Amino acid sequence: MGYVFSSRTRPYAEPCWCYPIGVFMLPILNSVEQLKISCPKWGQEFQNIINDNWPRVGIFLTEMTLEEEKLVLEALKHGYEKCINDPEFGKNQLADSTYYGLVIEKYKELIDMIEKEIHYIECGKLILQEDGTAVLNKNYKNMNQVEKQCEDRAIIRCGKMLCTKDNAMQFVKVCERYKSQILGIDAYYLHEDKIQPSLENSVDYSSNDTQKMDNIYSEAINFLKEKSDELYFEIVCMD
Repeated sequence: MGYVFSSRTRPYAEPCWCYPIGVFMLPILNSVEQLKISCPKWGQEFQNIINDNWPRVGIFLTEMTLEEEKLVLEALKHGYEKCINDPEFGKNQLADSTYYGLVIEKYKELIDMIEKEIHYIECGKLILQEDGTAVLNKNYKNMNQVEKQCEDRAIIRCGKMLCTKDNAMQFVKVCERYKSQILGIDAYYLHEDKIQPSLENSVDYSSNDTQKMDNIYSEAINFLKEKSDELYFEIVCMD
């Protein structure tokens, strides 16, 4: 018998991850107790699988809140790392250890899939529906080449691509690499699902002669270095 782990974007598709009992929960064996504390509902569901006492056909991300999904992802990553660091532990859980490499490879794909879905939901590329599925946001902001390079380092809030201070400095370096014009740096404080502009921590380069200078990128980085780690920044640029 096998159990399915189904994604939000393809909840009814042919299952990509379906393993015999005992193999299915391999990477989470070392972290199920941790998950019981951080997310009791799904910690118990996973324990039921390990105990071979589960009446359902699979785990569906559509049944989880986004926060629950994040906790499950962390548990999966924790268990995966333990299996990588201690292969003998993982092999001892399988009736046939020759399948160990394949199982670990598939679980890495599973972790990557969940991580990408969460990122796309948070950045606005996917819209989370009431039924737990996620669909493509047709109004998702079209990005220039610099923004595409920095997408994984940012979050989308209120239509803005926001970066931590360190990631904003990396964003500026990508602008320099592509010779992309920096028009300004806008600072914000994040409050759950809202943002608060911080004008005193922002700068406008669009009408400044320094925009014509080669050192505009170093000036932008120096500007960011002086700012608080609590701030998030939108680097306004154009190709």
